[in-house]
Amino acid sequence: MEEVIKRIIDIEEKAQALMDHTLEEKETLIKSYEEKMQAMEKRIIEEAETKIEQIRKKELSDSVAERKAVESQCDLKMKTIEEKIRKHKEVWVTDLVNQVLNR
Repeated sequence: MEEVIKRIIDIEEKAQALMDHTLEEKETLIKSYEEKMQAMEKRIIEEAETKIEQIRKKELSDSVAERKAVESQCDLKMKTIEEKIRKHKEVWVTDLVNQVLNR
């Protein structure tokens, strides 16, 4: 009978040791996964910030290019208008004077 009790106690101690070891492994895995999650979150945030900066630079570049294109079109239109005024100025002035005098 005493032998059976000793075996039961021995089995209980081994089971407790196994439970303790399993608990330690569980805690180690939890800590490892938490560290991996933090690293992953950090990496995702860094990648997102990098992507945001790339988009910001592209948007800025695109807006500068668009502004230059609009300025170029405006300059061309102004030159066209100025050329038209230069060509027709004398005729327009003469017509205006004649209209004012004829009234």
